[in-house]
Amino acid sequence: MIHQRYLQRLSSRTASISPFERAKIRPLSNVLTRYITSTTTDPSSQQPPLLLRLKTDVKEAMKNKDKMRLNTVKGVLSDITYASKSTSPTSQSPIDDSSVIRILRGAIKRREESISQYTAANRLDLANNETEELEILKSYLPEQMSEEDIEAEVRKVVKQVGASSVKDVGKVMKEIKIDEEKADKKSISIIVKKVLSESQ
Repeated sequence: MIHQRYLQRLSSRTASISPFERAKIRPLSNVLTRYITSTTTDPSSQQPPLLLRLKTDVKEAMKNKDKMRLNTVKGVLSDITYASKSTSPTSQSPIDDSSVIRILRGAIKRREESISQYTAANRLDLANNETEELEILKSYLPEQMSEEDIEAEVRKVVKQVGASSVKDVGKVMKEIKIDEEKADKKSISIIVKKVLSESQ
């Protein structure tokens, strides 16, 4: 490595210097080592895979002149940047794949609401645009659990904890071990309430 060769040359040049002078030079070499190491560290290695994929796809969309994907993904990246900056310093945690997925789900929900509104207003052109963006956003989510699979897991937990009414929603939610990347808590909660209401 370049900085290693430089430090070796620095070491050979200081060999003939008095111990007192060498002591003043050594801290400089330590600073150089820390600086060069920090500037050569790949920042992408600290970013979650899904975020890296989004950033890569922005570049590809620009190259391919895919305006729909470009604008959609850039919007998500803006949401991620805003989320990372708006968190208070005391509770701030690094952005991970789970955080990115939550932001994607929020963007998906907004598209679904817009599609309903545009369809009701007979603005099918705008509804179609939102549908295209929706499909792009969904392509970044990991495979999601079906409602049937979620319900099966919920019924199993309901039986395990002996839940018998909607008042037990919290108890059931606490014991459900479903990966939040595969199903959001709101969807799970709706199914829990549905199952518990049937047992009353």
